Amino acid sequence: MSDAVAPTGEASGGGPASSRAPARPKPWWWSKPARNALKIVAIFFVFYFFILPLIPGFGRAVHDLQQVNPALLLLGLLLEMGSLVCYSLLTRAALPRGCVSVGRMLRIQFSTRALASVVPGGSAAGSALGYRLLTVWLPLIPGLLALAVLARRKVL
Repeated sequence: MSDAVAPTGEASGGGPASSRAPARPKPWWWSKPARNALKIVAIFFVFYFFILPLIPGFGRAVHDLQQVNPALLLLGLLLEMGSLVCYSLLTRAALPRGCVSVGRMLRIQFSTRALASVVPGGSAAGSALGYRLLTVWLPLIPGLLALAVLARRKVL
């Protein structure tokens, strides 16, 4: 009974089927990393040769960006980061001592600045986010104090 014939014509004895041929290994160019690399190259090709030339003045902008001095670009980035650190320290100085760390104040400052840069009319949205982060993350700070601190920072 153990050697009954299955509907496919193979013996169901439980042993390996000897009539099956060994599977051929797939070529290296059919592997998943190779296919992913090919997709990335194809997307880059289409984007570079068909999408970017549609943007008016793109070639001129690329040429202008190649003329930028990297040292001055790095200096500008460092100065911008320094100004954000100073704004964070100014805001922290206006709050009661010990209620917020410098790192948390930096994160609040970065997130409000990022939102203000991205959203149209972002100054109002950035201030609202700063108020919300100060009053929710730091429950020791009352709402009016947070509002006064943010208003003082905007005036300066």
